[in-house]
Amino acid sequence: MKRSPTPSPRARTARTAPTGLALGYALLAAGGVVLIMLLTLYPFEFEQFSRFPHVYRYFAGLKFGGYSRCCTHLTILEPLGNVLLFVPLGCGLAGLLHRRTAPWTATFLLVLGLCAGFSLTVEVLQVFQPRRNPSLADLLTNSTGGALGFLCYRLLGGAVARRVWAFRARRAR
Repeated sequence: MKRSPTPSPRARTARTAPTGLALGYALLAAGGVVLIMLLTLYPFEFEQFSRFPHVYRYFAGLKFGGYSRCCTHLTILEPLGNVLLFVPLGCGLAGLLHRRTAPWTATFLLVLGLCAGFSLTVEVLQVFQPRRNPSLADLLTNSTGGALGFLCYRLLGGAVARRVWAFRARRAR
């Protein structure tokens, strides 16, 4: 009877993320969800929180791309905020869902689908809010933010994992 060789500890840790790192990505994704729900479903007047209202009015008056004729409410702050709002969620989901055996494209499509689905849920819930207006532009910018979060994980996730593994190795000595 042939025995299968047991993988070395180094080979085992190369395939799985450390629990602390997975917990960090889970907290990042959960924090992103809470932040998104708070900022997209709770009625805010952002101008009252600005320390420099004249700067806010200047940027709020800039139109985004060529869409200023058909969508007068679409300023440069709204799409930029939507993109940035979904970056932590996309990064956290990518960190949780990526496995070394799965291709990056599968992880990207899964993260993009989950972010788009969550964005669609938020847009549907905004129908029931009196001061919120759902729009296709929000859905697209939110999904772009999720994709940008995946890209952040793709570019920086390995470096973060190496630092965590090196820290744990130093602590274990």
